[in-house]
Amino acid sequence: MNKNGRTNSWVGALLFLFTAGAQAEGAGFSPLWEAAGFANPESVVHDPAENVLYVSNVNGDPAARDGNGFISKVSMDGQVLALEWLKGLNAPKGLAVVAAKLYTADIDTIIEIDTKTAAIANRYPVTDAKFMNDVAAGLDGAIYVSDTGANRIYRLLKGKLEIWLEDPALDSPNGLLIEKERILVGTLGDFQTKRPGQFLAVSMADKMISNVTGGGTIGVIDAVEPGPGGSYYLSDWPAGKILVVKGTGEVATLLEIKMGTADFDFIQASDMLVIPLMMDGKVTAYKGAGGGK
Repeated sequence: MNKNGRTNSWVGALLFLFTAGAQAEGAGFSPLWEAAGFANPESVVHDPAENVLYVSNVNGDPAARDGNGFISKVSMDGQVLALEWLKGLNAPKGLAVVAAKLYTADIDTIIEIDTKTAAIANRYPVTDAKFMNDVAAGLDGAIYVSDTGANRIYRLLKGKLEIWLEDPALDSPNGLLIEKERILVGTLGDFQTKRPGQFLAVSMADKMISNVTGGGTIGVIDAVEPGPGGSYYLSDWPAGKILVVKGTGEVATLLEIKMGTADFDFIQASDMLVIPLMMDGKVTAYKGAGGGK
């Protein structure tokens, strides 16, 4: 639980906002592999330099400073290379890779990990952070982190950590995607009223916030990834869905999986979705009809 005692209510709310969808294929994607044995896997990221996957494991209460969270290393064909590749974290969530560094959000601290040595290189704490969540990298190497409880986005650039934006209109921000001129944000919405979240865009130039889909709510959004042809893929955690937002703003269901569909990665070069199933302790991969490389 965080300092104001609200974090556990957000986590619990995810379990009843919506019912889970049935496992299914969809929109040209078919199951490729499934790996098990994880402990509440929350995020997956592809490291293109090493051509491996990293998986964050919350391992219990996502707000507890219990020291039992860890990062796993997985091959591209689903073999668990090292279950506890790096351990001793609290509740690591979002992940991003820049060069030979892996970044994760661990409740109130951004952790920088050297991927060559599997050792923590730096810690960047925020004393009044409430619930750091997703992590995304900018084109300039900057690291952006959402704080769901504080309605903030942090930026870490050249060792300097700052609050880049704080605004109630961020609507409990979670998933981030950094583009040249804007940051795309998937939000969790309002748990007290059970209102789902939105898909927002924040201008890099003036930090103005707009709704990508033209208004309204679309789900309790965990992840945002670029899709083909100017589309975007988003995950709806409690509904267990991968959504596609087309260039027109139209929203459709790409896949129905199950509750706990969390912070996935879409590897465009291989046309592959790699999805952590937080409630099941599994990571599953789907291959697109295009096949990729």
